[in-house]
Amino acid sequence: KLNIAKWWIRFEDPEVKRICVENWDKDGDGELSMEEAAAVSSIGTMFAKRTFTSFKELGFFEEVIFGSRAFEEVNVSGAIIMPGHCKAVSNGCFLKATVNTIDVPSSVTFLDSTCFMNSKIKNLIFRSKIPPKRYGYWEFLYAQIERIYVPDESLELYRAVDWNVNLPFNPLSEYQE
Repeated sequence: KLNIAKWWIRFEDPEVKRICVENWDKDGDGELSMEEAAAVSSIGTMFAKRTFTSFKELGFFEEVIFGSRAFEEVNVSGAIIMPGHCKAVSNGCFLKATVNTIDVPSSVTFLDSTCFMNSKIKNLIFRSKIPPKRYGYWEFLYAQIERIYVPDESLELYRAVDWNVNLPFNPLSEYQE
C-alpha cells in the first residue's frame, strides 16, 4: 500500500496548517498535499494581521501570486520563504510586518511600492545576483531591517544601488539560520 503521507506538507505552525487546509484541501482528507498547494493561485490577505511561528511551507505554493498587502501586519517569529517562481514583492506585501527572516528567491526582479514599508525584519535575504528594480522610493520607508543578505559576488552591486535608505548589506555566506 502506497504511503501518501510523504506527499503531505508538514507545517511547522498549526495555525498556518489550519488556514491552508480550510481553504485549499480539495480532497477533504484534512491535510494539504504538495499538489493541492501547487494549485493555489492567490492567498489574498488571509494571512495578514495574524501571528505565526513560521511559514517556510509557502515555498510549495508553486503558482501563488501575492496580492497587495498579503502579509500586512503579520508577526512571524520564524521564516517566510517565498516561492521560487515569484517575480515581484507586491505593493504593501510586508507593510508593517514583523518577521524574523524573509527569504526572497532569485526570480524576484521587482519591488513594488511600500512592499517593506514600516516593517521590522531581522534577516532579509535576496537571492538574486542582480538587485531587484524598485517602483519608487517608498519600498523601505521607515523599515527597520537588521541585516540584508545578498549573494557574495553581488555585494558591491547591491551596495551601489540607490534605494534611498541606508541598508545593511551582508554576504549571504555569513547568514546563519
